[in-house]
Amino acid sequence: MKKSVAILFAFIISQFHAQQGAYYQQSAKYKMDIDVNAEKFTYEGKQTLDYKNNSPDELNVVYFHLYWNAFKPNSMMDQRVAGQGKNGDSRLQKDGVSRLASIPKDQEGAQNIHWIKQNGKILKFEIQETVMKVYLAEPIKPNSSTTFTLEWDAVIPQQIRRSGRNNREGVDMTMTQWYPKIAEYDYDGWATFDYIGREFHAPFSDFDVTIKINKEYVIGAGGILENPSEVKGYDANAKIKADKNKATWKWSAKNILDFAWAADKDYIVKSFDVPQGPKVFLVYQNNDKTKVWEEAQPYITKYYQLMNSHFGKYVYPTYSFIQGGDGGMEYGMCTMILGEANDIEGLMGLMAHEGAHSWYQQILATNEPMRPWMDE
Repeated sequence: MKKSVAILFAFIISQFHAQQGAYYQQSAKYKMDIDVNAEKFTYEGKQTLDYKNNSPDELNVVYFHLYWNAFKPNSMMDQRVAGQGKNGDSRLQKDGVSRLASIPKDQEGAQNIHWIKQNGKILKFEIQETVMKVYLAEPIKPNSSTTFTLEWDAVIPQQIRRSGRNNREGVDMTMTQWYPKIAEYDYDGWATFDYIGREFHAPFSDFDVTIKINKEYVIGAGGILENPSEVKGYDANAKIKADKNKATWKWSAKNILDFAWAADKDYIVKSFDVPQGPKVFLVYQNNDKTKVWEEAQPYITKYYQLMNSHFGKYVYPTYSFIQGGDGGMEYGMCTMILGEANDIEGLMGLMAHEGAHSWYQQILATNEPMRPWMDE
């Protein structure tokens, strides 16, 4: 009987794999140039995206996520929160009323696409709130690549959920889900989820990101800072290079799901190396409410050693814990967490939970909107 069950199970698994075909992952390479107007909480962006179709399918359209378009009254996110009543997420509502409903007009999130091209040819596109559908000039055949270029401008939204300006701890900018991001294409088809508050799904990508911002700001990000001697915060002997009062930050990252960053004038940066582990950066506002961050190094070191021994080595060279956002949320090579804590136990509990997502979601790239149980 046991042998029959085993044979049946093996047959079912083989049929499942036969239907899906050979395993594949799409891949992307982003090059972005960003110019931030910190006084107005806006920025202008240019993007070049090299996209590789490793699937067996010919693609005639592609989709991009424009997450910040959710942060305005009457959006799908607003309607979802309003429908939850007083039992909803307290970060998104006050006294049972959606916070999105009262966002001032000049603080509504926006990602305004000026144009998009494929291999130099202008493309037609349609936007439905947080999803942009792009009609291709030429199909992307299996195992072939194409290049998209686009320009856009954006308004950094009032901080409601994860992203935004002026979070409740006074961090100026939490820049997550902040750029036009190509959707994942896999066995389930295009992952074109409207952004109503859940999490994310994306192809592994390389990032080359240049950010121009007022020279008084310090940036924390998930990636490698290529010019620490030219900007504030990372090198005690830095000589800040500025043009029209703006410093230029150069970041890179390879084979991650998303590039996230945050900026504040009051950030300090502390770093240390974990033996057989990553270089860890702590980026936070230095004040009486964040004193426990000074105690974190030995606990974080032990944490990475424990995770590496039980779940496999952390595969990236750096990791940043950044004060920002509205609670805790993981991204490639970093996490955004609220930084004010009464004790090291509370701070480390949050750091450990979000840091563990580096294994369970960020390395495995599970589909969080469809299968949140796989990483939470």
